[in-house]
Amino acid sequence: MAIHGIRESGKHKPQELRYEARSVIHADDFMQMFTQLKRMRYVMLALLRDRSINNNKIEPRLSFEQRKAILKWYWRTENVVEVQRQWRREYRSEPPTRLTIARIRDKFETNGTL
Repeated sequence: MAIHGIRESGKHKPQELRYEARSVIHADDFMQMFTQLKRMRYVMLALLRDRSINNNKIEPRLSFEQRKAILKWYWRTENVVEVQRQWRREYRSEPPTRLTIARIRDKFETNGTL
């Protein structure tokens, strides 16, 4: 039994009807769709790149002094959230993430460098 390009699998009992999708796409149509998708990909990548640059989504790296301050605050409190609060007080900007603070701490503990 076939219904609009879908055929019944013959392996199953009549109570368990399962269907497989079958469709035919000509090579010319496929190449045209592929080319359109490729163009759309380039446009999307360009939009994402421009958006991230224009909205300042790319955060600058922390300076040596900032990393040193983070480590000093962490030694005092041993609390990442308190380090973020101190950052807001000191620099009046959005603080580094908890992961960034933990990575600075871990790098100093393992390598002894900032």
